[in-house]
Amino acid sequence: MKNMSVQYTQRTIEDFLSQMGISFKSVEVIESELPEYIKFSIDTDESGVLIGKNGEHLSALSFVIRKVAEKKLGDSTPKFFIDVGGYQSNKIQKIQKVAKIMAERAVSFKRDIELPPMVAYDRLVIHSTLSDFRGVETESEGQGRFRRVIVRYRVSDTDL
Repeated sequence: MKNMSVQYTQRTIEDFLSQMGISFKSVEVIESELPEYIKFSIDTDESGVLIGKNGEHLSALSFVIRKVAEKKLGDSTPKFFIDVGGYQSNKIQKIQKVAKIMAERAVSFKRDIELPPMVAYDRLVIHSTLSDFRGVETESEGQGRFRRVIVRYRVSDTDL
């Protein structure tokens, strides 16, 4: 069933791009930086149009495709993100680097670190990146556009 849901989502992306009048060479499933997520990579000469300013168009595209897939697939909708020209991959790598630095600070200084407000997708990357990081836990706090991640220092057995 999982493979069928991935194929459906891939076809939905292709159909949506065609209806938008965006020419593309391919929509491929490739290895993701986030192991629990599937990455759909779009190969197109119109990447600027799809990405938009600060990735806003790409976020909107992902949101719409996710909603269409959820309507058809329900609970079997795969966890995924869409990448165009490596934009999301680069963004994920930068967020992961910051997350690890902040986690190291939390452990080193033995205190919680509050990150600036960020969009849900960026928070998700931080939570995923630090899920197995020893000595810290993450949680989101705040509402709306002020929601942010707190990297909480947790005393380990070796600290006692």
